[in-house]
Amino acid sequence: MLVANKIMIDHGVGLINVALDKWEMWNQLISDFYRTNEMTEIKNWTYDYAIQGLSVRRK
Repeated sequence: MLVANKIMIDHGVGLINVALDKWEMWNQLISDFYRTNEMTEIKNWTYDYAIQGLSVRRK
């Protein structure tokens, strides 16, 4: 997450910050990603719940 935030901050696109009350879901999603290499679910969840400092419009 540190590397992702460095890249995001360098490009002015916010940062990833998972709220403590959402940490259990984040851990489940990241574990699923590591096991399957499928990123759709964690990517969508991150856009919806964990990016601060950016308004994301999905089509």
